[in-house]
Amino acid sequence: MQCLQDEDTCLTNISYTVPPYWEPFGDRKHFLWKSCTTAAACEAERKRAGSECMREWYMDWRCVECCQGELCNYYATLESSILLPNFWISAFTTLFVLYNIMLNKCT
Repeated sequence: MQCLQDEDTCLTNISYTVPPYWEPFGDRKHFLWKSCTTAAACEAERKRAGSECMREWYMDWRCVECCQGELCNYYATLESSILLPNFWISAFTTLFVLYNIMLNKCT
């Protein structure tokens, strides 16, 4: 995609929702849109989507990423700041389970 001269930022919109067309069982799907915009417009869109960016498998959600540079959004991934809380929840849950397993083996 070729951006206009004043569009210095790449916007990536990732959503997980029921498709607008009929699907058996109404399963949710990931949808991805990429576009060019200004840094201010992208940041405004990111803040607007902030409350919707929950990444829960059972709910509809939408996240927006902004980046600058050639092919910066080639790989559509959610930035690490969004993923960090999920990492810590997983890490603490794993440690808790391992602790309980070790505790049960010792008794």
